[in-house]
Amino acid sequence: MVANLNDGTSYSFLIGDDPQVTFDSAQEKVRITSDLAEASFDFSSFLNFTFADAQRPTAQPSLEAGGKEIVFKYVGGDRVDISGLSQGMVAKVYSQGGVMVRSAKASETVLNLDLSGFSEGIYLVNVNNQTIKIFKR
Repeated sequence: MVANLNDGTSYSFLIGDDPQVTFDSAQEKVRITSDLAEASFDFSSFLNFTFADAQRPTAQPSLEAGGKEIVFKYVGGDRVDISGLSQGMVAKVYSQGGVMVRSAKASETVLNLDLSGFSEGIYLVNVNNQTIKIFKR
């Protein structure tokens, strides 16, 4: 399932991860949660949902950046691999309280974020001025 936004950004979820879609009229938000990720969008920025055959056997949440798809893949419980990056792109990880807890610069097209020292919980990863939530279990 792919959630498409008006600005061209898209977020992909594997149907097998059981994504749940809710529409919160009080806060005017569309929320998508799955076992591995969560995303929230304003009604005004949301375009539509589409369904596509994932070419990757373990599709994960993704972002679009400059026409390139950035894919987040969970590896075990302690690492997130971010692929589709350009060399020099920076990924910043924030706690729920908004404190930056890690910053890493891509030296290649894949960046491995080691979360082994992090407590369980939800973290925000910002890449190319776009943010996605990840879960550390």
